[in-house]
Amino acid sequence: MDFVVDHAVAIAAVIWGAAILVGIIAAVVAGLRMWRRSRLAHGRIAPAAAELAEATDRAQQRLDAVPERGEELRAAIHELQLQIEAVSAIAETAAEAADTFRSPLRYLGR
Repeated sequence: MDFVVDHAVAIAAVIWGAAILVGIIAAVVAGLRMWRRSRLAHGRIAPAAAELAEATDRAQQRLDAVPERGEELRAAIHELQLQIEAVSAIAETAAEAADTFRSPLRYLGR
């Protein structure tokens, strides 16, 4: 018991350092999980955005061939284009998030 009383500051510093280390490790693990999920989401969103773009192109070609329902089809195409823009924005944000999570690894040399 005398050891604890004599070295209270050193023991407190070791406990404080261990608590900080555990917090840093938890933050790194959470960051890696988020990075993996954002990469997975980006991998799923990119093909869907490409499919939407192809669907829009096909719809535009059909629209040019069928003039009687043109206004209705133009509105539908416009909605598809807005959805493509939204999906692309989400994909860009996911890519930026992945880059943000990767940036600390550059400082560590990995």
